[in-house]
Amino acid sequence: MLKLSAMSLMNSPVIVEIEHDIYGAIIFLDESRNPSGTHKDRMAATVAKIYRSILKHNKNLRLSLISSGSAAYAIQTAFNALSLPPLKVLIDKTREEIHILKQIGCEIYVTDLESRMLTPTDILEITNNAGGIEITSNMAIRPYETYYTNLVSYLAGFNSGYIFLPYGSGHLYGSFLFCEVFEEPSTVHIIGGKTHLKHSKADKLYAPYNPFSVVDINFINTKIAMQKIGQYSSIIEFTEESLLEAILIAKRNNFDVEPSALGGLAIMIEMFKQSSLSRIDRKLVLLTGKSKIYSELQRKELLPS
Repeated sequence: MLKLSAMSLMNSPVIVEIEHDIYGAIIFLDESRNPSGTHKDRMAATVAKIYRSILKHNKNLRLSLISSGSAAYAIQTAFNALSLPPLKVLIDKTREEIHILKQIGCEIYVTDLESRMLTPTDILEITNNAGGIEITSNMAIRPYETYYTNLVSYLAGFNSGYIFLPYGSGHLYGSFLFCEVFEEPSTVHIIGGKTHLKHSKADKLYAPYNPFSVVDINFINTKIAMQKIGQYSSIIEFTEESLLEAILIAKRNNFDVEPSALGGLAIMIEMFKQSSLSRIDRKLVLLTGKSKIYSELQRKELLPS
């Protein structure tokens, strides 16, 4: 069984271990029981805490964020609980999540996020937030060290194996490289699963531009050379075929997750197909959950079940 640290038991994820007929033993870490349904609640709690502190000295300051839905939903939910000013959200004009984000109190601005790469200044300008703070790219709040510290620390005792997780904004993946909590880090291979397909079912892992992530191949290779992570750590694209298989496995095991939460499982399956992983390898898959905004869209029949 997985040896866990004693960190953050109040927000402990659910652990399920299965024996798959093809892939062998798989440990799943399920984040779906967080307040808004995903791991993003951990990030939202940090942002809300920092924002409340800032407002004590500057009551008019506002925050702007690019989001595809779940991050904005989680942050606004945290803001509502603390009676904080609404989040200014920049979202692609095609997203179905827009009206739900408006309903919970977000201040919405729409644009074509595929047309060009935006700078923090661009984001602040589009969201009518001159003098405010843009948090999508903001390193001053140390997102890699603060957003998911408790989650990464919860796995401090995991050694000699692979950890698979979705790769979207890069904050979650980067946290596993920045936090350095593992007892035997050179034996832990961190694998991020991403997609380049615009119409993938895992659409929240599609990012035509991701200029704000500091975690690139050079960063990963440096951490490997420093013996801070396992030598096979990487960010890899999964196929839609592997994602569909991941969805089936999730359904058979009653995991309440959306497709984008299965990027880790999809890339695990992909690596089996490429013969770079075997049944006997120790495997932990992080399931990031299902946002309540996704569940609401399902109820409105705007998304497939």
